Amino acid sequence: PGQLRSITRLTELRVIDRSMLILDIFAQRAKSSEGRLQVELAQLQYSLPRLTEKDTGLSRLTGGIGGRGPGETKLEIGRRRSRDRIAELEKKIEKLAQQRGLRRERRQSRGVPVVAIVGYTNAGKSTLLNALTKGDVLAESKLFATLDPSSRRMRFPNEKEVIFIDTVGFIRELPKELVIAFRATLEEVGEADLLLHVVDATNIEMRRQIEVVEETLTSLGYGEKPKLLVLNKTDLLSDVEVRSLVNTVGGLPVSAVSRIGLSELVLELQQELGRTFRGQDPGRFVEATPW
Repeated sequence: PGQLRSITRLTELRVIDRSMLILDIFAQRAKSSEGRLQVELAQLQYSLPRLTEKDTGLSRLTGGIGGRGPGETKLEIGRRRSRDRIAELEKKIEKLAQQRGLRRERRQSRGVPVVAIVGYTNAGKSTLLNALTKGDVLAESKLFATLDPSSRRMRFPNEKEVIFIDTVGFIRELPKELVIAFRATLEEVGEADLLLHVVDATNIEMRRQIEVVEETLTSLGYGEKPKLLVLNKTDLLSDVEVRSLVNTVGGLPVSAVSRIGLSELVLELQQELGRTFRGQDPGRFVEATPW
């Protein structure tokens, strides 16, 4: 923080660190009211210990008028206001979390298995979700294009269904303030019966990204959940490269855009759900409709 302030004074420009940049990107991507509340909470929690008098926009010293403490400096007022807003946001997010919990309970009462799609940011999770379910979830080649979990269903014979949940992309050293603020959203991952770990097979840091996702899941307490590793974007690789990746890291090669390997993925998904979801027999994929 001290270094940032020094550079700001010298350049008279807004200077941000990596965490602030990630928070700014999240703020731009948030679409739902819940997403915006979570991002604002994360921003306030990150900025509170770094707040300076220049950030507050108040006079240096104020008396005890209009709810201001006697002799409070503008820095103290700014910190108090931030803490008050944080408390307000936490209450709102907790209420939304309770509503989300009720929806999860209703899903569970119907006996429908849930698959959470996880992965490093920009791995193609939303595109894969759309390809599997014929949905229209926002899918863009941007960091953190998905902040708000979207649910879609895929239907099996005899009315057997599976619900897919798209989740926020992970990234190396994700600011802890974001993890805390998005706790309610990430709980969707914890409640899933199976995790579909989507990887960008074309990324030169693919192996490290796999490790980051696994480490993040472990830190959240979800490291032992059943998983399927999916190597996405393999239409951009040669057959030799694809075989090499499968031999070294495992996983199922697919292309969400070209729909390559989706039938094999669905078959593997059915078999895995048959093993993990209350002994349910796997069926055949028939159709997909928005949830």
